[in-house]
Amino acid sequence: MSKTIGLIDDSKVMRSILRKSILMNNVQVDEFLEADNGLEGYEMVSGHRDELDIAFVDLHMPTMSGVEATRHLTALAPSTRVIVLTISDEDSDVMDAIVAGACGYLLKDASIDDIVSGIRTAARGASLISPTIASKVLQRVRTTTADAGMAESIRAELSD
Repeated sequence: MSKTIGLIDDSKVMRSILRKSILMNNVQVDEFLEADNGLEGYEMVSGHRDELDIAFVDLHMPTMSGVEATRHLTALAPSTRVIVLTISDEDSDVMDAIVAGACGYLLKDASIDDIVSGIRTAARGASLISPTIASKVLQRVRTTTADAGMAESIRAELSD
């Protein structure tokens, strides 16, 4: 299955590495769309809302944060699967991204195999969170969620 993948990151080098790594791992991609920040990413999706399958979004960017961009992207193009790819393992960033609509959360030190797995997982409609982040999310849910409905909602988004 061919895909259109968005790369929303303020680092041109990171976008280039990600694009080349995805192509070298035989992921069928029709087109890559790229943006330097969250606002450009939102504008990019506005023009391609029915075409964009997966968007990799960094969290810390100028103009519009990755969390804000994720919130806007998922509202504008609900079928686009957003995977956060960032250096931040901060609890608040993780939870904010998940609540904003991200279906995946990977750290930039993830292997290319993890990134390709994230693409395939997102394309199937499932979610992928790096193991170190998943353990933080689970711990946070255990310690801070008294609302059973919210806990169930978060559990439903986690993969096995």
